[in-house]
Amino acid sequence: MVEPRGARARWRAARDLLRKPVLVVGEVAALALAAALAAVLPQEPDLEAIGQFSHRWPVAARVVSALGLHRVTTSGWFLALVALALASLLVVQWEQWRRLARVWSARPEPNAFARAPYRKELALAEGRATPAPRLVRRGRPGLLGSPIFHLGLLTVVGAGLLRLLLFADGGVRLFEGETVPPGSEAWHGGRGGPLSRPFALDRPLRLEEMRPSRYESGALLQVEARLAVLGGAAPDVREVRINAPLELGRETVYILQAHGPTALVELQTAGGARAEIVYLEQREQDYRGRLLLPDGRELRFRVVYGGRKDAVEVRHLRGPALLGVATLAPGSEMPLGPGESLHLEGLPWWGQFWGSRDLSQPFFFAGVTIAIVGIVLLFGFVPVDEAVFVEGRRVVVAMRPLRFAPLFAERFERLCQEVVD
Repeated sequence: MVEPRGARARWRAARDLLRKPVLVVGEVAALALAAALAAVLPQEPDLEAIGQFSHRWPVAARVVSALGLHRVTTSGWFLALVALALASLLVVQWEQWRRLARVWSARPEPNAFARAPYRKELALAEGRATPAPRLVRRGRPGLLGSPIFHLGLLTVVGAGLLRLLLFADGGVRLFEGETVPPGSEAWHGGRGGPLSRPFALDRPLRLEEMRPSRYESGALLQVEARLAVLGGAAPDVREVRINAPLELGRETVYILQAHGPTALVELQTAGGARAEIVYLEQREQDYRGRLLLPDGRELRFRVVYGGRKDAVEVRHLRGPALLGVATLAPGSEMPLGPGESLHLEGLPWWGQFWGSRDLSQPFFFAGVTIAIVGIVLLFGFVPVDEAVFVEGRRVVVAMRPLRFAPLFAERFERLCQEVVD
């Protein structure tokens, strides 16, 4: 079937556009700018960092939020940019492999050395036999360097596009002893690509222990935790920390910086007893949380960084008026009024966890490996065309390296000496 002339012309126009240097440079610059924005500005799901940015730079935060720059790598324009870069790489790859097929087995011709960087004409001595012509190409594997390197880049960019389309993530807050069940219902604030399904684990996950640590100044040093993967014959207990996540097949669970004590309380009122969970969150020098009572009163909870870890200060207030204050340890009780009391059941640590599913990782690492192989071929093997042939009564010795020509001066002199001898 003959391709319509109009379709062929449109294909050529699109191909020529995608491989234009100005477009390729623009794509690289735009990706670099996007990467810089994602590195400089706090990105979702780090809501704590986004909140701190909004507090320090309120005007800039409004602009950044309006432009959607807290979600650079999950935005539609970034997806389109990666797709455009992938299309340009596909066109470049097609041209590179076509050219490689042409030049791989081609033999150098004498006229190709007319402007070689190394060329010398030697007089043919009287009685000297005419040397046999020699036209060879050495370092042929170096021809594979650029196509294979760009194949690695193509695979990496393709992996990035795959991730943007199929990724899924979500967050969960757990206190020590709490279990997150399998399924997606427990994971909140999740995001996902256009073709993804909600993030979920296929096995229950229980938080066994939280171990936050701080410098003497109070600044956070590290957040560590022990997680138990349930559902097997015995719990599979794993250690996680910041920058050392829990790998569960295609799913990965990260621990975030957000953490604090959890006040597990039972509130006794005239209407009966009910259990409440109060998450104390980080402030400048302590952890704080509050519980609103139905009649407008408020209970404020506070634990100081350097203070007791087995007790919480509770303030009972009605508006600005302080009705009572007590320091409660697990098992103790605070009276709130006639027939009312607050009982502290426990004070475990809570931690914030973020789960992510990324199907592109194998392709990304494969692309990096392929690119490294291409770099090794590119710099480890330099294709060099060598020629020895006769023009009239003179012997022409020439050498044409495809790269790094100044490095071959000594090798060319040896070649000339071989011909003379």
